[in-house]
Amino acid sequence: MNTFYSVLGNTIYLDIEVVNHSGAYLDLTGSDLSFFATSTDGSVIISKIEGDGVSVTDDEGLVTVKLDAEDTSNLTRPTNLYWDLVMINPLDEVYTVARGRLALSLPVI
Repeated sequence: MNTFYSVLGNTIYLDIEVVNHSGAYLDLTGSDLSFFATSTDGSVIISKIEGDGVSVTDDEGLVTVKLDAEDTSNLTRPTNLYWDLVMINPLDEVYTVARGRLALSLPVI
């Protein structure tokens, strides 16, 4: 499980390595990727899709998720979000290929 730390209302780039249970990178060729971040009650706070916030950096398992400042600007207190990166492969099989926590703190000013 990956944990990322940032500040509410900031642009955030999450670099995620997508690996199998043996630690080898997954081949992402032809797959569609989606990113979802939820609050502790399960409400979806952020959702991104490939081409709109989710980019395959390398077909051999490297993905970058860009969260825009407005994705978290409506949150008013320090927050832990729990995220999943979901892959639908060319055979329409659905897999959660990475997951983790996004710890967001308040800005100093």
